[in-house]
Amino acid sequence: MVSYQCSICKTEYPAIREAKKCEGRFAERKIFRAGDKVKNIEPRACNKNHKQYRFKGTVIKIHGPKPADYEYEAKWLGGKRTNWHVFHYEVKFTCPMCKEERSELYYAPELLRLRENLRTLK
Repeated sequence: MVSYQCSICKTEYPAIREAKKCEGRFAERKIFRAGDKVKNIEPRACNKNHKQYRFKGTVIKIHGPKPADYEYEAKWLGGKRTNWHVFHYEVKFTCPMCKEERSELYYAPELLRLRENLRTLK
């Protein structure tokens, strides 16, 4: 079977028209860099004791760009369709409840940059 690939996100499509349509999407600019200190906006639940918490962590890797999915557009953009290519930020953090070290993927609207980053940029 022949497939066609978007040159921006490397997603494969069965038709060249779909790949070209994907290539026509804008690419979100990178908000964070690897090494940036961030905190999450939405509370998470600890895997061990199910208590809610917010974390502070470090961006360790940037994945993408990839086409925005339903969760990104519905939850973080209020249902507004962007048809953009977006980035996933892999964040390493320690759960403050059970002290387990974790690594999870987040979209830019889910994270806030900590002030300590601003001092190092000067």
